[in-house]
Amino acid sequence: MNRTPHVLVVDDDLVIRESIEALLRDEGYHVTSAENGRVALAAMATATPDLVLLDLWMPEMNGWQLSERLRTEAPSVPVVFMTAALLAPDSPLADHPGTVLTKPFDLDRLLAAVRDALAGRPDPPSGRT
Repeated sequence: MNRTPHVLVVDDDLVIRESIEALLRDEGYHVTSAENGRVALAAMATATPDLVLLDLWMPEMNGWQLSERLRTEAPSVPVVFMTAALLAPDSPLADHPGTVLTKPFDLDRLLAAVRDALAGRPDPPSGRT
């Protein structure tokens, strides 16, 4: 029997978080969410997700800080970064494996990024800005 992939959505914007949750649930994923990195780490203490969708700019523990923790504490969990900021080519994300979705993003592109990350595929060509 196949296990339903578990996606953790981490974003401080409630509307974005709930929209992504609803979309992913409609697609058959198990979804949990957190409003910042601190809450995400607490959630991961009870259930390690198969994928983290991670906003970069949040209060308390932002996406940059959480991604560093994930690199050491859960290195096998893929991360799809979400940001409204334009990223320079020399952005710190250049050292992080993973896809970067620039907000606002197309929902089909989000679903493709989730499927690709869960399948272990390389980033889509348009994944970085």
